[in-house]
Amino acid sequence: MDSTYLPLLHLPMDVQLILANSEQSKRREVLACSNTTDVSALDTLINDDTRTIQHIALRLHNNPEILQERYLNGSDCCKAAVARNERTPLDILTHAANSVIQPLKLAAFVNPSTPVEAKERLDAAEAHKLTNVGSFLGAKVVRSHELLIQNRHLLDDLDALTPMLRRAALGLWDISMEQYEILRKAGRSKFSASHPLNHHENGASAMTFEALIELSNPAADLYLVEHPKMEPKHAQAILSRKGEDPEPHILGRILRRFGYQVIPDSASGRLISGTRINSGSWSDPLVAHYNMVMKAQTSSAITSLEEVVSILGNDVNVWINYLKLESGWVGTPRELALASKIL
Repeated sequence: MDSTYLPLLHLPMDVQLILANSEQSKRREVLACSNTTDVSALDTLINDDTRTIQHIALRLHNNPEILQERYLNGSDCCKAAVARNERTPLDILTHAANSVIQPLKLAAFVNPSTPVEAKERLDAAEAHKLTNVGSFLGAKVVRSHELLIQNRHLLDDLDALTPMLRRAALGLWDISMEQYEILRKAGRSKFSASHPLNHHENGASAMTFEALIELSNPAADLYLVEHPKMEPKHAQAILSRKGEDPEPHILGRILRRFGYQVIPDSASGRLISGTRINSGSWSDPLVAHYNMVMKAQTSSAITSLEEVVSILGNDVNVWINYLKLESGWVGTPRELALASKIL
């Protein structure tokens, strides 16, 4: 029985601490990614033997003092993880934005908490260097979107932007009609035709959620996922939509806000391409598990785990019994949970 995705669920804090010390690295990684993980578990995971897990935990930790210490004394890759964290102290983010190390600098520039004064020095030429990475298009796409979202001053000179950055600019719902026309004439017809401004002169804010979802457009999706009244049903509609998959940064924002519950099963959704999964993971690490969670939704494995959590409750000793027995168990998860309560 595979309960790798158990950490996605709401678990008692003491149980999370047990899982943070699990011998299964995949389970620890899922725990680090989960938007239900308590900071006490992250305290353990930032010291994990697996560097990837360390980085994920540092991106999501909420203690500024710990983040500062890791930035000052950690390796460059750990510094970049800290610079992605919105709770990192502002002086650290300013330092990262002025770094000569490209991944570290990029991390600071895509962080919404980095002071505006530090971001204003970013120009189109530097933006191109920061986003023109990797051999896959998706890596460039997700970085371009994230950079434009957090550095709107780059829109002041659209002609200076590379084609990739102009594509990202069309992924913004709040560009002006004048900016939209410049970008449309620059030749991104696929994205300009479905942009909210091509359907209503007042853009996304004048359209219904249902109409925006039907556009299958990154600017419309960004408006929705940033809107305080967006509900899980709207997220599910985007993820179940026919046609092209949502952009990587949209996947990341949806999963961070709503969790695994909005991932559809295969009857209503479809698996996301591997390149998009990899790109989306840069936006938010939870995206890495999208396809596996969809398969678990389809096989009812997630439903079974939710029942396990309900049966075991908050009794840590019962949970310890469950985790000891699970590797060799041949029955159902429900039977294992019930057996764990009577040991």
